[in-house]
Amino acid sequence: MNQADILRFDKVTRLEGICVEELFLNTFLRNNDLKISNSWWASKKMNSFHIVKHVLNKLTELDVEVATKFAKYAEVYFVKKIDDQFRFHHFLPNDEIPDINNGISNGRLLPIQRSQLSKKIVSKEHEERMTKVLSFLKSIDADLSKIVESRELANYYGSNIMWDIDYFVKFEDRLIAFEVKQKYPSTKETFGLNKGSYSILKFLYDIGFNVQHIILTKPIRNRHHSAIELLEGSFRSQSKWLAHTFNETSFKSNISSSPKYTSFSQKRPLNYYSESSSNFVELGSIDDSSPKTLNEYLESH
Repeated sequence: MNQADILRFDKVTRLEGICVEELFLNTFLRNNDLKISNSWWASKKMNSFHIVKHVLNKLTELDVEVATKFAKYAEVYFVKKIDDQFRFHHFLPNDEIPDINNGISNGRLLPIQRSQLSKKIVSKEHEERMTKVLSFLKSIDADLSKIVESRELANYYGSNIMWDIDYFVKFEDRLIAFEVKQKYPSTKETFGLNKGSYSILKFLYDIGFNVQHIILTKPIRNRHHSAIELLEGSFRSQSKWLAHTFNETSFKSNISSSPKYTSFSQKRPLNYYSESSSNFVELGSIDDSSPKTLNEYLESH
């Protein structure tokens, strides 16, 4: 099964979200002097977090710095795909860094079962949207092999719900976490953040990360337009990058519920908190933004 086929059976809305994350990477981080760490995942068991660092190439100094910080407050695992299997290594605060590049000899095996995805029947609309996703990712030179492996991990890591933490960067002496979304404001001029994502961002904030909530605005409120359509043509110039520094007062309004179609499973309403759009700072449109724009924002936030 080739890369396109593996992605073809995945959740199309999630892959459209990855397009926005990759666009953020391409716009603000790729040609920046900042050190970047990505491919992080979080799951919550009872009242504690489990953090997974998916090692796609080699562990970097920033990867290790982030993992060491996490290990003081959560269970941390390095995971690497070896011979078509994922191996997990439990990382403790005082551990030596494992030689990930030569395999994880004491790691737990998690076989990949691609056949589960290939049995899924997809609709014509799904096919059309997926074609646009693949075309867009290629247009911005996204690494499809990394995206495929990341989706394999997310789909087959047990039965736990996993949230991805999009990017970490080292800016001056601060560790900054980015959560990137594409949304339009509500009729009350607020942006929603689902309960699961809120718990992750609050955890990151509580343990000392500078947390940036980044939104690429949707120029129209019409769910029949795919996310990719809103990144192209006449809509492109109307989309704006917004940023908000998460803090103890963020998203403190009463919890609300949105329609079933907005949730990942589309089977139950989505519980979310709201933040006023007036608390976000505009970074610019898709084509007018640059690494300099982001760095100037981070200097004061």
